[in-house]
Amino acid sequence: LSSRFKVDRLQTEAVFPVDDDMRHSCVSLREGFRLWQRRPRQMVGFAARRIVPGFCYQVFPIENHIYYPLINMLWVTKGAFLHRDYLKVYFSQDFDHLRRLVDGNLTGEDMLMGFIVALGNPPGQRWPVALLSRQGIDDRSCSNRALHKGKQAQVTRCKLLDHFLHVLGFPLELAPFSEMYLSDKHVATLVPLSDELRMEWNLHPVLKFPLV
Repeated sequence: LSSRFKVDRLQTEAVFPVDDDMRHSCVSLREGFRLWQRRPRQMVGFAARRIVPGFCYQVFPIENHIYYPLINMLWVTKGAFLHRDYLKVYFSQDFDHLRRLVDGNLTGEDMLMGFIVALGNPPGQRWPVALLSRQGIDDRSCSNRALHKGKQAQVTRCKLLDHFLHVLGFPLELAPFSEMYLSDKHVATLVPLSDELRMEWNLHPVLKFPLV
């Protein structure tokens, strides 16, 4: 499974891993890359998540103008820009044990990469840059294929996540609202999730778990 990050002779500093059943708009890719150029050590991507120790993770799209997310993780495999150096770190000896767990369970490479990117930044800059939409992330599923699906797959991923937390600690930081960007199909550029915009679009927080 980790072979998806095994790329030789890269000619660019930016890498955009994405599942083969996902699509993103040209506008989102262009604007996302521009954001990444301003923050090349951080991850800039679409699939927003929140990792909560003891509760596994939550999925946070913005739907029907109701919610805004509290984000500290992106699933890189659903589309995200990151620096090519992180691919080397992923295959370094420091992560041999965790990488073998990922490959043995055929899941979790997205979570492990998220930890690696967070650890590659100093405290105070370990949050991801999230690209969001009021209709959910602006990608479109082309198929319903997955290596693992259903309840057991979720259990496996949560066990892996617990192990990652045990080994690596909790380096994840909540993204500030200034680093969340709303992208709808009707706009030509990404819009920062400002306080005014949250009020205008009637976005309200949903706090199911304590902040960490």
